[in-house]
Amino acid sequence: MPITAPRALALCAGLSAVVAPADAQTLSVIELQGRNVRIGSNSAADGTLLNGTVFTSSVLGPIVVGDGPISNSPVNTLRLRFEDQLDLGFDLGDIDLSYRSFFAEESSILVIEGVAGGVLRSVDFEYDGMLNDRGSSSFTLLGDMTLRSNSVSVFNHRNPSGDRLLSVSGNARWEVLNSLEFFDNRTNPNAGRVVLDVSGNGVVDVNSPSFEERLLMRDEGSRIRVRDNGVINTRFLQLDSANATLADPTVRLSDHADLQVGENIIGDTESLVLLEDNAALTIGGRTTSKIVVNSAGSRVDLSSDNSPGMIDLVQGTLRFVSDGGLSSVGSASPDSVIEVPGTLLVNTTPTITAAGTINANDISLAAGANLAITADISANSLTTSAGSTLSKSDEGALVLTVNATDNSGRITVAPGDALRLGDLTNRAPGDVKVTPGASAVASTVDNSGFVNLDGTDTFGGTARFESEFAFENRSLGVVRLADAELRARGGLVNEGDLRNEAGRSILFGDITSSGSVTITQDTSLTLFDDLSNNGTVDVGIDGILTIFGTYSGAGSIGGGGDVNLLGGFSVGNSPAAVDWDASLFLGPSSSSLIEIAGTANGMFDRISITGDFAIAGDLDVAFLDGFLLEEGMRFDVFNVQGSTSGLFNGLAEGALIGTFNGVDLFLTYDDPITGGVSLFSVPTPGAFTLLIGAGLFARRRRA
Repeated sequence: MPITAPRALALCAGLSAVVAPADAQTLSVIELQGRNVRIGSNSAADGTLLNGTVFTSSVLGPIVVGDGPISNSPVNTLRLRFEDQLDLGFDLGDIDLSYRSFFAEESSILVIEGVAGGVLRSVDFEYDGMLNDRGSSSFTLLGDMTLRSNSVSVFNHRNPSGDRLLSVSGNARWEVLNSLEFFDNRTNPNAGRVVLDVSGNGVVDVNSPSFEERLLMRDEGSRIRVRDNGVINTRFLQLDSANATLADPTVRLSDHADLQVGENIIGDTESLVLLEDNAALTIGGRTTSKIVVNSAGSRVDLSSDNSPGMIDLVQGTLRFVSDGGLSSVGSASPDSVIEVPGTLLVNTTPTITAAGTINANDISLAAGANLAITADISANSLTTSAGSTLSKSDEGALVLTVNATDNSGRITVAPGDALRLGDLTNRAPGDVKVTPGASAVASTVDNSGFVNLDGTDTFGGTARFESEFAFENRSLGVVRLADAELRARGGLVNEGDLRNEAGRSILFGDITSSGSVTITQDTSLTLFDDLSNNGTVDVGIDGILTIFGTYSGAGSIGGGGDVNLLGGFSVGNSPAAVDWDASLFLGPSSSSLIEIAGTANGMFDRISITGDFAIAGDLDVAFLDGFLLEEGMRFDVFNVQGSTSGLFNGLAEGALIGTFNGVDLFLTYDDPITGGVSLFSVPTPGAFTLLIGAGLFARRRRA
């Protein structure tokens, strides 16, 4: 196809010519074959262009290889050596590499080799396949030189028998000031491809300030191969090449190749960029093409990503320049790394099936986002919006280490996972779920949402959660236990709802509760440290609450279940009257303290028990606020509706508790009025017995 200015494939721009001394600037013909070759007015067909011709004029053009009479010359080869020691430059005009034969095997080959630097300029470079499906052709730029073109067009190649190459290698540099475009190249799966091949420290630079500056692959028959330290630098990359596979990707980067895209990669759903063997890809904007990273030393650098494109990390690194998004990450292997110096934003519903390592400053899950992942994640902070979820994928484990977590979505911890959530703020409707056999650790917890430790799976094992410092369950917060272990090493302040709903659960750490503590029917909760109850504790029928630490506080006990106190027992924050709608069992090592500050209701500790009362351990009595014991006083400290059994250590029926203000205080286990335990002082020995004998007290039977 003949060249008509200004149309054609441009290698370089810059049309102004500078005349140089003959010995400083030469373009030499070192191989010439065929008749359809010409340089300017010098033609192989008429004999004015011969092998060995040397040009010193700085303005030649155009160069034509293969554009001539039909079947006139089936083989057309032109090899040029360019030397420009003073970097003055040649202007070649247009370059045309094409076919004319539809029937004969034809070869059109153009090679430009630089040996001493300098810039060779052309207007447009055109590589026209002429719809020919036979023969071979290639353009090679190599050696120490720069070819600078306005635009490059590669088109009309149909089902070639072999690959047709544009090759840049051996330190050569090809600068395209507008666009490098592949179009109307059609091949079937068994045919060759039109390939831009950059290798051996070669560089293709399609990177001017012009909006039109871009590298376009607008057909299914074109491919890009960058290898052996080759570099392509372009502002935009458009990939419309369909039917790409891992064996035949649209773009293959290998052996320390480097592809730099200043803004976006725009591609159809079947386009594919493959990175192998320590290759690097940098994307300044977003990508809609699929990217596969297939070697440990390869890396993708993204400045942002909010597109539906897919990135598969078989191995290698995905690194964001500042903030980034995982909406395009499809899968990643245990050997892969995702690095985000800024915020890693998950916008949609990616599922990373086997990620290796994710390092980010901040991780943010947008509303509705679903990040199902198996990875080793390290970040300064994790933020999840309402409706978002973070969980492990179907296989493997999730290892998450962050300094702070702000959760309004759902975080699910599965068996084998290891989550260190840092300072956890769980906001309503936030949900942190630890499943059977799984565990999670937080530095501190501030919960207004739902912390669900559910280990009820028969074979799954206990669900475990640990806070290293303070755990605050706010008024709207719910902490649910079910066959669970909760370690609140810095204590748990409960203003909301702490409940055991299934199985046997244990809790370590002091609890200060002004909210509710619930042990549902037929379940048990064991507390290994103190419980200060200034709210409500509800123990359901056949439910069991066991406390190894000290129970205190003015809150009520309800539900009709059983409470085992194996440590200290002191109701109220000062003397208090407490309703105990449950059975109470004191352990042999328990220590019960009764505080007395007066004789009126509420001025001394009184526990009204609707269930049974089993007595054991020590009993101590303290008088508060300057109150003085006097003769004839009586304090019904344990009112019992059920049966009473057992004794306090060393205190038989009627035993002397102690002498206070010179007045003796005695103990009875069978108060004739309450049927429970009372303390009393009498004016003279035997007076209490006389009162009983006079029928002034009604007696109840002890079990």
